[in-house]
Amino acid sequence: YWTLTMDDIGFFDKKNGGTSISGATAKNVIIDTGVSYAIIPTKDFMAIEEGLKKYGVDCKEPANSSLTSTYTCKCDKYDELPDITINVKDSPKEDAKRKRFTLPKESYMELKDGGCNTMRLTPSSETWGLSSQGYWVMGDIFLQNYYSIYDFPGHRMGLIESKDFGVVSDGWNSDHKEAKIQDHNNLDWGQEFNVLLGN
Repeated sequence: YWTLTMDDIGFFDKKNGGTSISGATAKNVIIDTGVSYAIIPTKDFMAIEEGLKKYGVDCKEPANSSLTSTYTCKCDKYDELPDITINVKDSPKEDAKRKRFTLPKESYMELKDGGCNTMRLTPSSETWGLSSQGYWVMGDIFLQNYYSIYDFPGHRMGLIESKDFGVVSDGWNSDHKEAKIQDHNNLDWGQEFNVLLGN
């Protein structure tokens, strides 16, 4: 897996700014191009669902639970939903640099008739990766907002905000309009990370 070390997750909205999500405990992020939504530990999902109630979101558990099950949600003020922020460290070291990435509301919550519909986060009790600290498996709903660059021999990857990013909460990477991919030696890596490669 292409695995990054996660430091914290939170909500961000224009009215309240950034707040941590109480009760979320996962410490790793797997970047997976083969997953459409995001698969996250059940405990973290419940913490997010509880936090969204403050924004008037009411979610219903699916009748049949599986790895691909999704919750159906209702809300009246979709535009007021927060983005989800993911703080990632560039290495597992204590003194590592930290960078915050955003999962916009348009990516994790489907808009239908002016309100909420399908939440694109799937709770799971599955065990991923090599650590017991919990993993988020981030698929297309995250990657559609970023250019991702993978360097297997160098154990590193880069993430650059796409020019078609759904919502830019606080102007991160606003100077990165597009990835410079013509010359590998002069590649614009955006935010570069050392990665933990597992199997």
